Amino acid sequence: MNTLKRPLPLAEELIKSTGLEMTHAYDDLIFAEHNPFLLRFNDKYPDQIFIHFNSECNKSDKIKLLKTMEIKASKIGLKICLSQNFSIKQKVNSEEIEITFEAIL
Repeated sequence: MNTLKRPLPLAEELIKSTGLEMTHAYDDLIFAEHNPFLLRFNDKYPDQIFIHFNSECNKSDKIKLLKTMEIKASKIGLKICLSQNFSIKQKVNSEEIEITFEAIL
């Protein structure tokens, strides 16, 4: 069995550089406190990590968060790759959430 080695501690460092905490990691997705963005591992290139911004995150916050994480990423040997926006909602009568990824315009 081929086990993927994902740099979860480095992803957590990226999130903490913004003043937020990592709240959950599920498969290749890493959730940040208040969900302004998600990080997603790139299994083809382990030194790259995708960032998906919440569609409700305003543009100035996106720019600030991205810049902060790019600076931190360069110091710890990662590269940030901007990817699709996402929206998140809770399923009706359930504790499960639904994440929808959107095209970047």
